[in-house]
Amino acid sequence: MKMLGYEALITADGATGATTALNGAIVDMDGFENVLFIAGATVTSTAQWLKMQMGTATDAMSDATGQVDHTQATLYLDVHRPIKRFVRGVFTASGASSPYRSLITVQYGARVKPTTNATTVALDTLYSPASGTATG
Repeated sequence: MKMLGYEALITADGATGATTALNGAIVDMDGFENVLFIAGATVTSTAQWLKMQMGTATDAMSDATGQVDHTQATLYLDVHRPIKRFVRGVFTASGASSPYRSLITVQYGARVKPTTNATTVALDTLYSPASGTATG
């Protein structure tokens, strides 16, 4: 496969709070084969899980089948060819006293030049393969 110079797009999200889920950025999988979600919290707990949601660009998301749950410090969810074009990771780490939670989304395996970048999530800095600049 010929690599085109934009093999991966990376989005990072973070939040504090003991009970609310951390919803990652909605990313457009057009042009990518795979997406890897990496999540972690400063305090591990028995109520910690990572899942993927699929849907539309307008936040009409529903849970995909399967999730990763464990008490380890870092959780990984690697998805090959999701069946919907728009996806996001959702990470929950509750039961601890306000842990800082982070979620990294890595789109990789570019087939063609990606068509869009998510630029609407607060505090995101995203690499734009079309222009080589950071947006967001």
